[in-house]
Amino acid sequence: MESTVKRTAMPTVAGILEIVAGTFSILAFIGVMIAFFFIPASMTVSPGPAEEFGLWSFSILSGVVLALGAVFALIFSVLPILGGVYAIQRKKWGLALTGAIVVTIANLLLGIPALILTALAKDEFE
Repeated sequence: MESTVKRTAMPTVAGILEIVAGTFSILAFIGVMIAFFFIPASMTVSPGPAEEFGLWSFSILSGVVLALGAVFALIFSVLPILGGVYAIQRKKWGLALTGAIVVTIANLLLGIPALILTALAKDEFE
């Protein structure tokens, strides 16, 4: 005897919330990258001991910040978007839940509903 699970809109709504939050993360990262390239170095390096290293230390710091920013942008945008796609398709509940957890870390307003809806809709996933 085959049991049928009632299909609700919960995974779809959770997936849309995850995709929107992931898109916001991508846009925020792009904004930070643009701002980082257009703000003069003299405005970002405070006067004091850092000046003795000059622009060279700023370029190393810039590279480290940009590299870390790229890693976090990948985590906070790719995982939610993938999780959102799988939530809409009702496949791979673990990945959909992971995306919802990452969204909750990045954006509470969108993340908490996405997390709750994904968790409640576990039976609807393959």
